[in-house]
Amino acid sequence: MTLADVFPAEPFNGLQVSYSVSGAGLSAPKDSEGFTCYRELEGKLTGNELTVSGTASAGSGWGATIDVSVSVNGQEPKSFHQEKFPKNGLAGDVMNQPFSVTVPVPSDAKEASFTISLEGSYNAGSRGVVVEASLNRSYSMPVEETKIDAAAKTSEKTYCCKGSCNYKRWWPETKSEEGSDSVLKTMSDSGARFSGLTGEVSIRPAGNEYAWRGAGLKSIINIDDHVRTGEDSRAIISFPDMTTFILNPESEVVIDAPPEKDSKIALVCGKVWTNLKKMIKDGSMEVQMSQATVGIKGTTIVCEETGDSSTLKVLEGTASFKSRYSGEEVLVRAGEMVTATESGLSRSQSFDIETENADFGPYASKIDIAKPKESEVIYDSWNIDSVNNAPACSPVFAIDEPHMITYIDTYHWNWGKGTTSAGTIALKNGDGEIFGPWAVTLESGSGVANVWWISHPDEFIPAGTYSVVDSDPDTWSWNSQSSCGFTKIEGYAYDSEAGGLATSLSKSQSPYAGEVEGSASSPSIETISTIDAPSASSGLGELLYSDDFSDMNSGWARKSSDPDKGNMGYENGRYNIIRKKPGLSWSYPPDSQIFKDFVIEAETSQEEGPDNNQYGLVLRRDTSGNYYCFQISGTGNYRFDINQKGQWTEIVPNTWSSKINVGNAKNILRVKCKGDRFTFYANGAKIGEAQDSNIPAGRIGLAAGALDNQTVHISFDNLKIWAMGL
Repeated sequence: MTLADVFPAEPFNGLQVSYSVSGAGLSAPKDSEGFTCYRELEGKLTGNELTVSGTASAGSGWGATIDVSVSVNGQEPKSFHQEKFPKNGLAGDVMNQPFSVTVPVPSDAKEASFTISLEGSYNAGSRGVVVEASLNRSYSMPVEETKIDAAAKTSEKTYCCKGSCNYKRWWPETKSEEGSDSVLKTMSDSGARFSGLTGEVSIRPAGNEYAWRGAGLKSIINIDDHVRTGEDSRAIISFPDMTTFILNPESEVVIDAPPEKDSKIALVCGKVWTNLKKMIKDGSMEVQMSQATVGIKGTTIVCEETGDSSTLKVLEGTASFKSRYSGEEVLVRAGEMVTATESGLSRSQSFDIETENADFGPYASKIDIAKPKESEVIYDSWNIDSVNNAPACSPVFAIDEPHMITYIDTYHWNWGKGTTSAGTIALKNGDGEIFGPWAVTLESGSGVANVWWISHPDEFIPAGTYSVVDSDPDTWSWNSQSSCGFTKIEGYAYDSEAGGLATSLSKSQSPYAGEVEGSASSPSIETISTIDAPSASSGLGELLYSDDFSDMNSGWARKSSDPDKGNMGYENGRYNIIRKKPGLSWSYPPDSQIFKDFVIEAETSQEEGPDNNQYGLVLRRDTSGNYYCFQISGTGNYRFDINQKGQWTEIVPNTWSSKINVGNAKNILRVKCKGDRFTFYANGAKIGEAQDSNIPAGRIGLAAGALDNQTVHISFDNLKIWAMGL
């Protein structure tokens, strides 16, 4: 179990430490300020090895020194030391020093300690950041009765969210007790991160309602942490699966998002907007409120909590809403809202989707909200002829754009006996990927019980060819007219006007305040050599292009067309792009080869500059100058955009991923491009996907961008392009 945090939440005189600890359970930190920001930790030894690791960052002053020491049973500590004093100071050459110290912990060891000390040197003297911990094998995590706990003994209404104590404590508040797994859970990284903050946003660990501290973009959000927004404040929280939560002013949530399949948050009070950017096939997201629980998959919703009532509004897709008191559960569709109280669920009412979405200002405006659509028949093999059991094939259908699947049925006459129990129905695409399986309800027909299997998946599937999978094929009905099993499928197209995977969205501002600049070597006339992939692709095919940039004559641009904005060229066996002013610089290889379906991979490295940057891969740049751009940033975000006629359109917004190495670090990026589908990888792990059909083929390139006037330096190596494999 690894416990992680960032201290302080915002850099102190440019100093900040990101750290993680494994082999111990830690209590809530005690922080103090001064010329040195000091954090004191206590905790319990839990493993046979103690590891303290992280990154020390310093961005101002003349230089900085990082010292880390770890000791067990008072023995000579194991230490790490590094310093950086650039000629012109840290402002132009920041420190981002990783560290890791591991010490074995014998089974009879009773105590241990560690210290992380980052000291910066300035004209006015030194400043520092120190994290210090004392660990003991028999340490008992404190269970302190707070003022609110005491009040709970005499009053049920105890919680103060907006200044008045009118909220019942219904949400789980983890208590750290000796011998309990909650000791470790309380400070375990949830994988969620802040991707946007305005105004006053605070975060605290579970079990200590007085440990609020300011939140920053680099703050680590641990499992069961509370996040709240003040007046005129908002927070955007992104999860590794691309799910986004926007907290409106005066709201509070509890994060419970371990890396397992199912994730939860609790809405303590206020109003939150939630978008599951992609369908979660193997799990779900749950929003817990005082009066009801929301279950969502591939859905955009708004939840509002007052303490006495819980309201669900569905902007796109569907969501289940279950009363915590009566147990009643309903399916709420786009444009509908339901309120839960202690009396149960209200009747469904309509609301204006655009007005509700606008309440979250520009933070939600980049995601188009689907208007309710009527389902249409996608496939139907039903007929009135006599039937047999056990078809020799499964029904197959094809869709050329993403669809919301609202209804599927199969027929099980089974010689007039029906079925004894309900099974499942699923869909399988051409790559063998399973969507579902979905539970069915049983209905009678023709005087026989349980012959109709009916499911309402209400989930999105991408364009492709699908076969229907019935869990009981031996009783599935068919005849010569149907050829395969009886089934009916309904849904509606989920195109670019509806969001979802088909995310060629409305135009948004360019991610760059400045203009875009590109460079290429001759020839100036492009020769088209289109590469088509085999129809089924899962691996890598023929290697079509590679460059390790060891040969300075391999043909890439050696200088920028505008040196005032930046530069590019070969250095130290890598290809470098330097951007000095706001905007994007890109370069592409000289052979002018056009790629259609392919896999591209490159090693990238942030060499210098602020973490708030963009860099990555140019895809399918056509003869009109239109192209896609997949980029990551030093803050751990990725995005996917299209540039057409000089105008940017956002396809995937800035989304945080734990798989992206932050700061001055290396990242291996890979993108699979097949038809209108794009799949994104960072360091070997899939982090996202998108769908857009505007540009079918084009050239590739490398890109780096600055968002302000601070110089960004990115280097690239080991660029490879393959045909899609079989």
